[in-house]
Amino acid sequence: MTTCFCRKCETNKPLSEFKPYRKHICAECLREQARLRYAKQKKVTKANSRLQNDYLRNYRLSAHGRTILLINKAKFRAKNKNLKFEISYGFIRQKLENGKCEKTGIEFTFENNEKSFRNPYSPSIDKIDPFGDYIEDNIQVVCNFYNTSKGQMTDDEFLKFCRQVVDYQKENNDEF
Repeated sequence: MTTCFCRKCETNKPLSEFKPYRKHICAECLREQARLRYAKQKKVTKANSRLQNDYLRNYRLSAHGRTILLINKAKFRAKNKNLKFEISYGFIRQKLENGKCEKTGIEFTFENNEKSFRNPYSPSIDKIDPFGDYIEDNIQVVCNFYNTSKGQMTDDEFLKFCRQVVDYQKENNDEF
């Protein structure tokens, strides 16, 4: 039986314990090298992903990052629905720097909400005419809660609905 010397563990082993392409290191030592390399790579990848997540979180919290995020999401929706998209960076940035929802006057917050996926007070691009294009004359920057609640209604329809809710609560609820 032929033997080979493993340079890694410094022992003579039968030739059957060596890979044909690696005669100077036994299969057991190759597996150990691969395991250590994988563990090191996993550790580096985990650290990089943590840094990347911190960077993305801070980026979304900035006015510039949020502007880019809103524009990209609106572009994506416009493309999927085959709608025209003509919204400039400066237009959205100016509305974000105003800092308030155009319909409720509530101040925007960029932080994530711990209770839900979306923060109800984060900015959102709303189409005034829900079936119109993404153009500057047809959009407003509102808080996410307003936009989600409004759904496919126009502003007038939504305000009428809100008034009906308030009137009903005044009539039927003493605590209101």
